[in-house]
Amino acid sequence: MIVDGSSAIDQNSIQIKINGTAVSPITKNKVGNETTVTYNQPLPANQLVTVELLWTDTGARSSTWSFTTGPLTGNTFVIEAEDFN
Repeated sequence: MIVDGSSAIDQNSIQIKINGTAVSPITKNKVGNETTVTYNQPLPANQLVTVELLWTDTGARSSTWSFTTGPLTGNTFVIEAEDFN
């Protein structure tokens, strides 16, 4: 979430980079002075992911953070079954 300061955020300037590469599509939703930015695509399993959120108000701004994904990707479906016969 990005919150407007003394100047409003330029909605057209908002970008997300994952591991240095700009991604799309992103969704932007502004309510009052708060803008929520969403990227909803699967990420690779067991990988360090660095996210950079970029925007402009009176100048260029950014925020960066990292996390490690879990062992399964978001689009993995697992069925485990046992036969006791």
